Amino acid sequence: IKIAKAKIKHAEYNNNSFTVNKQKNILQELEQLKSDIESNINNKYLGLAEGKNLIIIQMEAINNFVINLEIDGEVITPNLNKLANEGYYNSRFYSAAGMGNTSDCEFSSIIGLYPNGNDLSIFELDGEHYPTIAKEFKKEGYTTFSVHGNEGGFYNRDYQHISLFGFDEHIDQKKLLARNPNLEHIHDWISDDALLQECVNFYQEQTNPFLSYNILVSSHAPFGKDPQVEEFYNKDLTPLANSYMSYLKYVDKAIGNFIDSLKSTGLYENSIIVLYGDHTSSLLISDTESITKKDYSSIEFRLEMQNVPFIMIGEGITPVIDNSAHTNVDILPTMANLFNLNPSYKFGANMLSDEHSLVYNPRSLDLIYDDFVILTPSKNVYYTNKNAQKLKRKEINKYIQDFEEYKYLNDLLVGSQYFK
Repeated sequence: IKIAKAKIKHAEYNNNSFTVNKQKNILQELEQLKSDIESNINNKYLGLAEGKNLIIIQMEAINNFVINLEIDGEVITPNLNKLANEGYYNSRFYSAAGMGNTSDCEFSSIIGLYPNGNDLSIFELDGEHYPTIAKEFKKEGYTTFSVHGNEGGFYNRDYQHISLFGFDEHIDQKKLLARNPNLEHIHDWISDDALLQECVNFYQEQTNPFLSYNILVSSHAPFGKDPQVEEFYNKDLTPLANSYMSYLKYVDKAIGNFIDSLKSTGLYENSIIVLYGDHTSSLLISDTESITKKDYSSIEFRLEMQNVPFIMIGEGITPVIDNSAHTNVDILPTMANLFNLNPSYKFGANMLSDEHSLVYNPRSLDLIYDDFVILTPSKNVYYTNKNAQKLKRKEINKYIQDFEEYKYLNDLLVGSQYFK
């Protein structure tokens, strides 16, 4: 498995100290990471989307088990199912969210590094020199903006999305209502359907190719009754599971309406659209088992909750189901390949290549591979592929050592003054 290995000694790192030698060591490691870009490019997709718009939809609390889910013959997410069948669908995409949930998912997806798992990254980190997906597209002359139906001050987005992430603009609830005071709300936020439709109006005003990072929120817990959300009921589901199904169906319909609007306005043909879940739905094991009809062990349930869908559609994207493990840090190198960008480093893996990613949970430190999961620090192994060859203790120790070096460099880049 190809991963970047940090040679920096742990003793060198101190949050209050940033020596010339430390900076030199980091530069050497970043150069090694960057060299992997050229060696692992998938030429089939290199530059395929160059000059096209990129529309990213980060879906709130959508787990992967909803794809192709039927309950008593009723299809729950027909629009997401259709998109998954028409484009690239990764069924083993695991959320990199740590303590910050949605905000950590944004951090990891936009910057291409893992949160450290201990802090809310959006509050703990600051600096104008982090390479980000927004900054890479701005280099190519794109207009870049993020969109959310909440107040801009929540998770400090109105500041950090511009200062830290480098978007030209963060469009929040206030700005959306200034454009259209009649936008409908669910909970206290602009509804996903209204937000996405207003995005289409905004897209049509653009004169440059654009990167739009849309953060959905309607399916945020608690899943209370709302006049905009049609209630779903099945006697075999728990009350919470029924409520979750109601919101799933609403979000799926909103996404279907959005795709229809992109097509009717001519935007669809010139865009790449990426959709993924941000983190777990927060259902309990009993709720999830009532939906999936499975009996979960503790590790199986933990993996189920981390597993979110990743879907990418657009002209030239070959329909495929990818069952290899990936995560949010892989989004930036994948977009770099598609749009022929030149980022300063590549920490994750290009999902459109045969490259392997090193996937781990920043909270539990579970190491997730294609055929097995290593539980640190116990060093126990859970095999997701029952036919996989059993690991020897020496192999397990090597995987853990590689991970510790990988995470060390990640946390050094995240927490040191290197990008301040």
